[in-house]
Amino acid sequence: MKWLGKDTSLDFSLGEDEVLGQLPAAPSEPLLFGHISPSRISADLRSSGISAELQARGYAELLPRLHDWPDGRQRLQLLGRYREIPELQLLVDLRCHSDTLELGGRSWSALGWDWLEMEDPMAVLAPGRSLLPGQRAPGLGIYRQVTSLMLAYTRGSAFQAVAAHPSFFHNAVLYHPVFRFSDPRCQGQFLALRRDLLPLGLAAAAWALERGEVQGADGKLFGWPAGEMVQALHPDLRQALHSPSYEAACCETRESLHFRLF
Repeated sequence: MKWLGKDTSLDFSLGEDEVLGQLPAAPSEPLLFGHISPSRISADLRSSGISAELQARGYAELLPRLHDWPDGRQRLQLLGRYREIPELQLLVDLRCHSDTLELGGRSWSALGWDWLEMEDPMAVLAPGRSLLPGQRAPGLGIYRQVTSLMLAYTRGSAFQAVAAHPSFFHNAVLYHPVFRFSDPRCQGQFLALRRDLLPLGLAAAAWALERGEVQGADGKLFGWPAGEMVQALHPDLRQALHSPSYEAACCETRESLHFRLF
């Protein structure tokens, strides 16, 4: 565009770059943990065999949906269409946020896992089986595969740790041994619970703690303490969670505690 005033030597032309630079930028695609696209998740679900396992259960047209908020919160949902039912079913629900972990006298950038759910809403509970505390439907049988995939994604991120607060005993059993409690005394307590209660079966042990049916050697009732579990991504943090002092405190606590049903 030319200026039509008296001095035609002044050129107010706008180049293509200047015009495009004034246009609003296209919204960027949300990225899981800051670097994983939904299309990458779809490809990894196929290559890992997770898609095939879900298809064997009757789910097709798997669709990952990622929600991103400016405060660092994210939610990844995996939806699937079951047979001829038109509505999409929620199969996997991961909610997380960016956080800071204080451990060993240092601050670590951490990914906080707020919620991780994997359920088959169309499954029928097998005779003699019971749901675990907090479950609304039977599981999908892909817990290890999905968590391994999610944790593999964190290793390419800026996070130095992944932190979780297992709401129930069975959550901690599934997180372990990849995750450890940040407090070695909590780790020792958890190991004592595993030793004494898991022979009952995972569901029975989890429900016993949930219903307040577990007591310590002193006869006092014991409920599940939802402490902080950590997976160290930074080598210095990993060393702190396996240090001689940590192991000593863990073992001392484990050997001092004994649990039973009353």
